[in-house]
Amino acid sequence: MTKKIIILALIFLIASVFSIEAQSLKKMVVEPTTQRAGVAAESCNTPSVGVLIFYSAIDGLEFSLAMSNMLLSQVYNKNINAYVLCVQSSERGIVITIRCTRREYETETYRVVESITANKPQYFIINPKDDESMATIKELKEKIKRDSIAFENERRNLQEKLAQNNSESEQKVLQEERAQNTSESERKRLQDELDRIASEYDQKRQQEIAALEKELKERDRMIREYEQLKRKEFEYKPFRVDLGLGIGSTVDIFLEPKYAVNQRVSFGLKYSETKKYSTGSGNYDYNGTEYENDYNFGSIVATVDFHFRQTAVLRPYVGVGSGWYKIKYKYDEGSVKANNLGFLFRTGFDYKHCRLALTYNMAGKYEHFEFFNARWFNVALAFYLGGGEYRKY
Repeated sequence: MTKKIIILALIFLIASVFSIEAQSLKKMVVEPTTQRAGVAAESCNTPSVGVLIFYSAIDGLEFSLAMSNMLLSQVYNKNINAYVLCVQSSERGIVITIRCTRREYETETYRVVESITANKPQYFIINPKDDESMATIKELKEKIKRDSIAFENERRNLQEKLAQNNSESEQKVLQEERAQNTSESERKRLQDELDRIASEYDQKRQQEIAALEKELKERDRMIREYEQLKRKEFEYKPFRVDLGLGIGSTVDIFLEPKYAVNQRVSFGLKYSETKKYSTGSGNYDYNGTEYENDYNFGSIVATVDFHFRQTAVLRPYVGVGSGWYKIKYKYDEGSVKANNLGFLFRTGFDYKHCRLALTYNMAGKYEHFEFFNARWFNVALAFYLGGGEYRKY
């Protein structure tokens, strides 16, 4: 019993680690760009297909299209950091959705609205996503610095002009005393002009700073809204109920409510009824008498599943469970019931509102049936209510 509890604790610990790891992913961004040297349009070696070229310093990227039959091949040119995708041509107006995936990064979705034409390559660039707000602030500071230098140059020129006028005025004063009042008036006029220009410049600079700050706040708001919509684009509703049938060495009918704590890890409670038949050939009791038997199981098992992909329609998973298995054994003279702690292991995939799984049950040996070790395989097909895609756009 202690070993079983330790195994359960380790299983839940591993599931928690995977859940934390899934929440600390980096981001990347896809943008259109122009052709660089080193990649030719003939990279696909087939003149009738379209070419999509992605430049990126991020290695190990994997690409997929919403219409999977359009992607013919994918080649990575390490020398120039370019991914070359060979795809089928498409008509104008058809939106082609391309997904870029890599470990430690969130999946990036990019929509190609322009038609894909043979012998007309399209170029894109993929970079780790930077903080656009910080870049805008840095640009604002550089602009203010440039404007300050221009203001100082203008002030210096006016001061030089004022000094020159003062010098000319002083010469005129020496030559003509009556010109003194005119020179003083000119200096005052120039000083007033300089003060007016400085005041207008300060007001203009304050207006530009206020406009840039307003634009920066609006951009931050739009970025936050975009990130919120993007995170919800491929999310699935957390609660669902599975109802299915398993066929193999046994026949199972089961019902399993489940709740997903995030897009990868979900917990459930599975209730199932199992029919396990034996023909009697080769089955003997303690007295050496051949007999026919009929084993029936009822079980309630707590389960946990881990999905390997969180933003895809087809999501493979693995799962484990532990709970109580109740056996009812019928024979000619009556029946016997017994309970035991057992385990299940399963793997399969979810597709839309369907689930296909390969399940292995280990009900163990029972106190009244030392000759019977209950374990079996079956293939289960289930349909579930709830848990569908949650899309905003």
